[in-house]
Amino acid sequence: MDTNRVKEAVLSFPEVKDVHKIRSRGTMGNLYIDLHVKIEANMNVEQSHKLIHRIEERIKEEFNDGAQLIVHIEPFYEY
Repeated sequence: MDTNRVKEAVLSFPEVKDVHKIRSRGTMGNLYIDLHVKIEANMNVEQSHKLIHRIEERIKEEFNDGAQLIVHIEPFYEY
């Protein structure tokens, strides 16, 4: 699986400031993806939850409807 395609799909959401540690395993028919997503630190839990669901939907559309995602959310701070 092309991790650059995953990164592009996730970064297409304006709320996402960075994505890293993208790992996948399995086959296209049985795909598991883990990734870390940085979002604005002041985004609340409900907003974050909805965003992750939208990301999951996008990944499933682009790669495999049965893909399983584990998304680790991290705060993004501008310095």
